[in-house]
Amino acid sequence: MSKKSGFLLGAIIGGTAAAAAALLLSPKSGKELRTDLLEQLDDLSEGKAKEYKNLALEKAEEYDWLGETIHQRYDQAKLTSAEMMDQLKEKASQASKEFETSSKHIVERPEEIIELTSSDIATDLTDVIEGEIKAD
Repeated sequence: MSKKSGFLLGAIIGGTAAAAAALLLSPKSGKELRTDLLEQLDDLSEGKAKEYKNLALEKAEEYDWLGETIHQRYDQAKLTSAEMMDQLKEKASQASKEFETSSKHIVERPEEIIELTSSDIATDLTDVIEGEIKAD
């Protein structure tokens, strides 16, 4: 298969080189030569443009399903993020209410808080010291 493709490529390159040589060596004026070259280039470009257009249309049909899938996933992600945002707002509201309640409790009864905190610190320190003694 590679010999055939190599031959085909060689034939195309050789044909192009022969055409270019014939044009360059022909007894035409520069203006005529440029006109001929531009015409051939337009013909070649037009053929390639048609090939690419056909290929693009073919691929567009082949991957038509992809656009629908992307839209579905986008809509799903949008819905999920909206739900997550609502949950986050609710949790933030709950945390705010708990903080407000705790703050009021601290302001209303600071003696209890100080007493609880002192005993907690003493218990924590005792646990740490006992842990260090046992470790040694």
